[in-house]
Amino acid sequence: MRQFTDFFAWEYNDLKKVDKNVIQHKIPLEKDTVSFKQKLRPMNPLLFPLVKKEIKKLLDAKIIVLLKYSKWVENLVVVRKKNGEIRLCIYFRNLNKCSKKDNYPVPKMEHLLQQVSGAKLMSFIDGFSGFNQIVVHPDDQ
Repeated sequence: MRQFTDFFAWEYNDLKKVDKNVIQHKIPLEKDTVSFKQKLRPMNPLLFPLVKKEIKKLLDAKIIVLLKYSKWVENLVVVRKKNGEIRLCIYFRNLNKCSKKDNYPVPKMEHLLQQVSGAKLMSFIDGFSGFNQIVVHPDDQ
């Protein structure tokens, strides 16, 4: 019998990976798109040990890979969680501006909640586990 904890990813290594032969995420860019390299912003030196530890965890779990030369560069944004730990974020604003838009955007949360009201079961799938499961196509890494 499966445990309740089997359904959640508590650490990066707990994330299940989708086979890249089944699906790979491809970033569709508009025609004649020029890559963008954001100007480097300084980071608080007191956060360096925490950031280094978090990056090591991401590398060990193979969620991120080391790239020497990239056409797209955005700064790392460090967000402190309520429990004192940190989360590393990258806002690809410039990449998002250049990517083709989906004709079917994600529905508003209020509409989704109205549809599930009165349901006996509900699943809470967060973006943390969802975005890390699908491999990005090598051309778009």
